[in-house]
Amino acid sequence: MMNRRTLLRAGFGSALLFALPACGGDDDATASSDEKRDPADPAAATGFAVAQNAFAWDLYREFAAKEGNIFFSPFSIATALAQVTAGAKGDTAAELHRVFHTEALGDDTYAGAGSLEQLLEGAATGDDTFKLNIANSAWAQESFTFEKAYLDTLARDFGSEINVTDFVKDAEKARQEINSWVDEKTEKKIPELFPQGSITDLTRLVLANTIYFNARWETEFHPSSTSEGEFTKADGTKVMAQMMGRRGDIAYAEAPGVKAVELPYKGGRFRMLIMLPDEAAARLFDGAISPQLVDNLLAAMDTGDTLLSLPKFAFEFGQSLKESLMALGVELAFDPVAADLSGMAPAPDLHVSDVFHKAIVRTDERGTEASAATGVVVGVASMPRQFAANHPFVFAIRDSETGAILFSGRVADPVFEV
Repeated sequence: MMNRRTLLRAGFGSALLFALPACGGDDDATASSDEKRDPADPAAATGFAVAQNAFAWDLYREFAAKEGNIFFSPFSIATALAQVTAGAKGDTAAELHRVFHTEALGDDTYAGAGSLEQLLEGAATGDDTFKLNIANSAWAQESFTFEKAYLDTLARDFGSEINVTDFVKDAEKARQEINSWVDEKTEKKIPELFPQGSITDLTRLVLANTIYFNARWETEFHPSSTSEGEFTKADGTKVMAQMMGRRGDIAYAEAPGVKAVELPYKGGRFRMLIMLPDEAAARLFDGAISPQLVDNLLAAMDTGDTLLSLPKFAFEFGQSLKESLMALGVELAFDPVAADLSGMAPAPDLHVSDVFHKAIVRTDERGTEASAATGVVVGVASMPRQFAANHPFVFAIRDSETGAILFSGRVADPVFEV
């Protein structure tokens, strides 16, 4: 059996808490839905992918304002927040659509998010070469009234498991139960998405999304080509990293101030885009990155003889997203007085109290069963172009069919600790 530590692995969890006064509710209410999931709509999926990619780089710029490594799933976050938008009304809905770039999609946002999820999962082989598992769940306070139309949307568009629990009587038990669900869905990579105290007796609903990705490279980095090398951090200090090396036909592009390569995973549909800004301009690049810049680099990709050097890296990233989302313009949904989430439940004061996200990634040489010798060591008439990721770089794992960015990050320090 293959050693699972040799694969690139990523597990994510995004979740939202909704708070209400403890007295809210209806003793006879039950949260459930008999709706079956709608089949995927490819056009709607592509529309949602375009919107979530724009949000991805907005959020990346917020994260990038601080030092250190970054890793998150814009897909997971956008999918979880789409479930909030489905229950929002009036100005609150308009604000959410604006921040997530789904204004033009309107009510098609939810079908688009669910369709994209189904198309992505349908591409997975399910064997050791490529796994991609996505799950949604809703955890509702028992004896509390939720709008049936909202619960039907969660089931029909997102395929959500709708669970009933009792936050009022035992919030800690509910927290542990939800964390266990997240841990199971991410194959034991995220044991505690919700920290202690994050779920209380005022919680009435938790929405959770998880995504687990496990893939081999189409062409491996041979372990014998890995060696110690210097990596220059943003502050100019140098650290030693395990630099993987490979030479061969690699998709490569350049734009003013940045070089990029794209490396496929097994099957070719999913790929890692690595953007390496000029060392002196890394900070400027972080602030300027946009969907247009990424699209221009992808359009300019030219496959040719390339000498690639890339550090092994493995790290975790997790935090509350409330501050970052508010900075992007999500304000009303967090406001206990102004939030209008009446599409979820008729009770007053329903609002988002927090959003949590946690991610873990590990990449090394072995991500493929294909030979590492294909064209790499054959003599050529001229020197190959070079791509040495020996200072901070930005990366994204994307679906080449829908264009959706599943994961994005920055390697500021190539630690290998997971």
